[in-house]
Amino acid sequence: MAGRFKASKFKNLLAQEWKKEQWYHDIRPYTGPNEATNICCSGSYLIVNWASTGAPSLAMIPISSVGKRQEPKMLHGHSSPLCDMAFSPFEDTLLGSSSEDATVKLWRLPQCSQLNSSEPTLLQTLQGHKRKVDSIAFHPCSAAVIASVSSDKTVKVWDMEKGTAQLSSSEQADALWSVSWDFAGALLAVTSKDKKIKIFDPRSNAAAPTMECACHDGPKATRVTWMGRHNMLLTTGFDRQQSRQIGIFDPRNFTKALKMRPLDSSSGVCTPLYDGDTDLLYLCGKGDSVVKVFEASETEPFVTETTHGTSDVQSKGVCLLPKTRCNVMACEVDVVFKLGANAVVPTGMYVPRKHSMFQPELFPDTPAAVQSMTSAEWFAGENKPIALVSLKPDVPEQEEAVPVEAPRPMAAQPKSATPKLSPSPTVSPASPQARSPSPQAARSQSPSTSPAPAATAQPTTKKLNIVRYSKFRNIGGASFMKSTWQEDVHANTNVPDALIHANGTYFAAPWQGPGGRLVVWPIEKPGRFPTDIHWFEHGSDLVEFAMYPFNDRLVFTGGEDAHIKMWEIPEDGVLRSVVKNPVSDLSGHSRRVTMISFHPSAANVMISSAMDFSMKLWDVEKCEVCREFDQHKDQVNNVSWDWKGALMASSCKDSIIRLWDPRSSTLAREGVAHEGAKGFQVQWAGKRDTTLVTVGFSKSSERQWAVWDSRDLSKPLGRSNIDQGATMLTAHYDPDLNILMTAARGESTFKFFEIVEEAPYCHFLTEFTTSTPSAGFEVLPKRNCNVKNCEIFQVIRLSGMPPATVERVSFTVPRTRMEFFQDDIFPPTRSQEPAIKSASEWFGGATKEPLIVSLQPAGLTPLSQAPQEEKAGPKYRLLTEEERREQREVTREDVLNGFFGRTQDYKEEETRETLEEKRKKEEADGWAVKEDEWD
Repeated sequence: MAGRFKASKFKNLLAQEWKKEQWYHDIRPYTGPNEATNICCSGSYLIVNWASTGAPSLAMIPISSVGKRQEPKMLHGHSSPLCDMAFSPFEDTLLGSSSEDATVKLWRLPQCSQLNSSEPTLLQTLQGHKRKVDSIAFHPCSAAVIASVSSDKTVKVWDMEKGTAQLSSSEQADALWSVSWDFAGALLAVTSKDKKIKIFDPRSNAAAPTMECACHDGPKATRVTWMGRHNMLLTTGFDRQQSRQIGIFDPRNFTKALKMRPLDSSSGVCTPLYDGDTDLLYLCGKGDSVVKVFEASETEPFVTETTHGTSDVQSKGVCLLPKTRCNVMACEVDVVFKLGANAVVPTGMYVPRKHSMFQPELFPDTPAAVQSMTSAEWFAGENKPIALVSLKPDVPEQEEAVPVEAPRPMAAQPKSATPKLSPSPTVSPASPQARSPSPQAARSQSPSTSPAPAATAQPTTKKLNIVRYSKFRNIGGASFMKSTWQEDVHANTNVPDALIHANGTYFAAPWQGPGGRLVVWPIEKPGRFPTDIHWFEHGSDLVEFAMYPFNDRLVFTGGEDAHIKMWEIPEDGVLRSVVKNPVSDLSGHSRRVTMISFHPSAANVMISSAMDFSMKLWDVEKCEVCREFDQHKDQVNNVSWDWKGALMASSCKDSIIRLWDPRSSTLAREGVAHEGAKGFQVQWAGKRDTTLVTVGFSKSSERQWAVWDSRDLSKPLGRSNIDQGATMLTAHYDPDLNILMTAARGESTFKFFEIVEEAPYCHFLTEFTTSTPSAGFEVLPKRNCNVKNCEIFQVIRLSGMPPATVERVSFTVPRTRMEFFQDDIFPPTRSQEPAIKSASEWFGGATKEPLIVSLQPAGLTPLSQAPQEEKAGPKYRLLTEEERREQREVTREDVLNGFFGRTQDYKEEETRETLEEKRKKEEADGWAVKEDEWD
């Protein structure tokens, strides 16, 4: 009974979320099925397991970077989904990560101030496990020792400097789930799938556990942690009824659990966060919205719930901020970071105290960020105590403390506070070198808090988080209704390029079967494809095809036979029979054709490339080659023309971007575009004649964009990574809006970027994810967009594997005054009519601006000419005295005053009438003196 009512300094612990402006917004966490660690932090960085379509991506977010954000800097390295990650307790920038690729990787992150200009460095790749590495744990005393457990049923202890596993266990009975070091770093605790908890003394007998005990009976994963300085273990898991529970174990009596405490019936695996200084335990599982707080002890009942932090944010992971970053002057004992669906929510744990002063009973000396022994000393069998550091600020003592109210969440993010320790790795906990100045009070006091003058930290300037303005920041996507789809499309997926091309009227797709079949179909004709459909038959395997931009009824095909053939589509878009005879046949290449493209403003001018690494410029009307380009050393990926069609840029698989004067067949300049070996694509930035945009791969196979000045291709103006993916991105550039859209075959995400004329030159806008991957896509001409609904893009895509569907996706910009034509986002666009009517005129040197056409519908007034909106009056104003009297609520006092006032008036009137009647009566009786009798 004494333990039940034991006094606790944490019985009034208060869990409060920080203000929303201090959250980390615009987060896109990983949502995969595995029980991965999705968030971890150090004193400098917050690392989030980011949603990605390919290999895992880790977002590096500086701790001080709160509020809204653009796409964060990414760290890529593993080839399979992430399992666990953790920061070294000795360095804020040393990160360890493990993955399903059976490796552990160690990373050196750049300093936060150099994050935009520097890349993270891969220090070591620890290889030795045969299956996924489920959990890792840094040693608490030696900076170069790390332990890992794997589904290959082994425990390994690594020397990080040598990159080898110095100690390794034998195969256990089943897969291992989690690992934890004791406070002294001598023992390892491990939980396993065989429902046991095991303790290893890795230096005396690494092969087998020293002792083991039955743990939780449920089939789901269990987690283990040592209870700080206590020689006891705490686990979280499930019982046979799938209810969560907490287990307490004593290694001195390891026959069974000391206690199994029921927790709740939630289904998410619970992550235990244990503060060894205060013996506070924080529990929050995936899908939970509540962080439960317990106080642990060595005696019954072992764990006692003190409070819980309630929130509307469902957790996808939690982690603890290092103790040296807590605001000790506000009695903030811990900060829990909870990862939600789109934000990281910090929750501070506060102990209300009467005075604003350092409370030593709440903040005992904590482990310092300095190792007490080297890895060689530890592997040799030495044991040394952990170096400790005081959290007390270096401020003069006050004669009289200042009373304060209960603490509230602070308004700014904690400022870095690295303990000033001796560089010696064997600092004694009691030595002066082990003490350090307290972390500065990084978050400003709440209005109700009055800190003591001497405890006031140096003023810090709050960083302004300014969000860049863009009209296109909120682009939204939506698929057309299923009634508009074309279904049962038996596309030939062996075609190496895109599987669909379209113009404003028809779309074309390669069809399964021999002979190089190409099916053309009207966009506005939905439903299932007929079983007896007909096609254009090229005569050999189809490799490339393209729609002619100036006539919707012409389509070109290129095949393995090195021929390019032109076909004419019937007016209704439906072929009555298989067509084998083209309108024209262009021959000139010696190997299969890989690319077909057309001049943007001159009729009958076509450029093509083939596997003979040559490009040819054609006069389609005469069916002859007019210019040839043979400087490429590998396959040409694509070609892009400038706005007037006077210059041409080409991308090649040899990673070289080349700029051409096409009419003279002259190579103007060239440069290395991307270091990756998978190829890239280039697009001219519309009316900006000197700007090029490329999308390709980095040296580490990360997809990236780059912006170039066409006058100098030696280095890009700007470059940044996009994501991790194996497929080359297809880029579409809108010259009217300067928006770059990217997508890839086999993926379901469309990403949008805005290209600007100042650094960093490219800004991420948003992304849209479809329900199924795209086998190919094409952006339809602007004339197909519904401008009344502010539709800026209409995309047609081939969805799924054969039999596939063809569906359209609409991308719109939200606007308020949609009764007007939004001429700021719909400028005049390129016309379907060519500015130069013949190829001979263009080859003769003619250069003209493309013809443009307005998108303004009849009857709509441009927004720029619309009358200004009448501004509504102020929401609130001061009332006049008369209005206040009229609107004032009638009180009981008003009613009584009114009643007594009316009664008094009545009495006065009655009194006057009575006196007048009495005087007249006296006059009549002769008693009264008449007026004329007065002298």
